[in-house]
Amino acid sequence: MLLQPIPGLSPEFFGVKEIEPERVYSAWTLSRIANIPLVEAFSSKRVSEWVKSMVYTWLRKNNTLIPTAEELRRGKTPHRVVGALTVSPTPGIYFNTVVCDFESLYPSCIDSFNLSYETVDCAHSECTSNKIPDVDYHVCTKRRGFYAILVGALKELRIKLFKPASKNLSLSTEERKMADAAAKLLKLITVSSYGVTVRIHGVACPPLAEAITGYSRYALKEAWKMAEEKGLKPLYGDTDSLFLDNASNDQVEWLIKAVKEKFSLDLAVEKRYNLCVLPKAKKAYFGILTNGTPDIKGVTPMKSNAPKFINEVFHKCVEELSAVKNIEEYARAKKTIKEIVTKAISDLRNRKVRLEDLTYSVRLYFDPNEKIVDMKTAPQPYQCAVQLIDARKRLNRWDTVSFIKVKPFKYKEKTFTVKPAEFVTSLAEINTEDYVRNMLTALNQTFKPMGIELEAETKTEISRWLTG
Repeated sequence: MLLQPIPGLSPEFFGVKEIEPERVYSAWTLSRIANIPLVEAFSSKRVSEWVKSMVYTWLRKNNTLIPTAEELRRGKTPHRVVGALTVSPTPGIYFNTVVCDFESLYPSCIDSFNLSYETVDCAHSECTSNKIPDVDYHVCTKRRGFYAILVGALKELRIKLFKPASKNLSLSTEERKMADAAAKLLKLITVSSYGVTVRIHGVACPPLAEAITGYSRYALKEAWKMAEEKGLKPLYGDTDSLFLDNASNDQVEWLIKAVKEKFSLDLAVEKRYNLCVLPKAKKAYFGILTNGTPDIKGVTPMKSNAPKFINEVFHKCVEELSAVKNIEEYARAKKTIKEIVTKAISDLRNRKVRLEDLTYSVRLYFDPNEKIVDMKTAPQPYQCAVQLIDARKRLNRWDTVSFIKVKPFKYKEKTFTVKPAEFVTSLAEINTEDYVRNMLTALNQTFKPMGIELEAETKTEISRWLTG
C-alpha cells in the first residue's frame, strides 16, 4: 500500500499556493495508514487522532463495537499511570562512558510482549501465569493482539524499509527524500503509541498503559542486572538509556546481543563520552562527546537571552573540558576554568568590556502597554519597555527588548535597575556586581555538579580600613 504510486494533485486541492513534494507524499502515506481523508491528513497535526482512527478502523473491520471510556478502564477509577524507571546515578567523574539506548522502547515493548487492548488481562485462565513484572495484570499467550501487530508492523516498516532507503545512495535524491519523509512519519506515530493509551479519550486504557511502562521498567532493570553479572559497571539508568563506565567494545556487543536474545528488544550505542560527570540528582549530567562537543542535560548551560560576554566565558570554560581524557587533565582543566572566571570578574569590575557585549534581549510575554499600567513591581524587561514607550517607541506583546543592567535609579517613583541598551552611553553606569552575580549563578548551574564551584572574592572598600 505504501509503495503505490502517488497521484498528482495541484496545490489548490490542498488549499495552498505552493507545496513540497515530500509533504504531499507524507499526506498520502498518512491517509492510507490511518484511513483518514487526504485533506485532513495534509493539515492535521494531532497524532493521537491518527492512532485513534487506526484503532477504530480495525474494530469496525472486525465487526467489534467501539468500547466506551468506562469499558476501557475495566472498572477501575481514573488514576495516575506509573511511568518509566530512573536508576539513581553513582555520582562522580568518569572517562570513556558508553551510553546504550533501547531503540523505540515503548513501541518495541508493545510489539515484543504482545501488548494490546484485548491481550492485557485476557479472559483465558491458562494465561494468568504470564504476569507483567511489577504490575497486577497478565498477558494473553493464546493470540496475537491487534495493537501489537499494528505498532510492530509500522515500526518494522520504518526500521527495515524506509529508514535504510532514505540513506541508500543507489536511489535517486527524490526517492531518498520520500523515504525519509515516510520514516519520520512512522516514527511520529509509533512513539505516540504509548501516550494515547494514557490520556486520549476513546483509546486511553490504563491497564494497557501500565503494561507498557511495566515491561519498559523490567527491561531496563534486567539489562542493568545482566551488565553487572558480566562485569560491566552500569552508572545510571533513565527510561531507555543505560550508562556504562569504561566498557570495552566486546562487552557492549555482548550486552546488545544478550538483550536481543532475551527480550527481542534492540539495544544500541547512542553515544560515547570522553568525560562524563554525574551529580546526585537524577536526569542531570554533563558529558564531552568523543568529538569534543559538550552534551548537557538537566542543568542550564546558558539562557538564550544571556549577554554575549557571559556566553563567551561559558564557552571558554567548556572548551577547557573538551579534550579531557583522564583525572589529571580534569584537575588541570578545573584550575584553568577558575582562572578564566576570575579574569572575567576582574574585567567586569574594571569595566574592561564593551557595552554591546552586556546586552540582554528578552521577549515580552505580556502586552507592555497593559502590564505597566498597574505594575506594582517592575520586572526588568518591562522596566526597559516603559522607558521605550515613554520615548515614543511602539511596543506590543511578543516584541523583543534589549537592555543593560545599570546602577539603581528612580523612575516614576519606582526603583529601576536597567535601561534600554540604546540609552546607555557610558560603562560608568553599569552595575558590575549584578553582572558578576548573574554570571556566577549561570556558570555554577553547569559546573557546580562537577565539583567546580565558582565564586568571586569579596570586594573590600578602602574606606573600611580608614574608619573606626
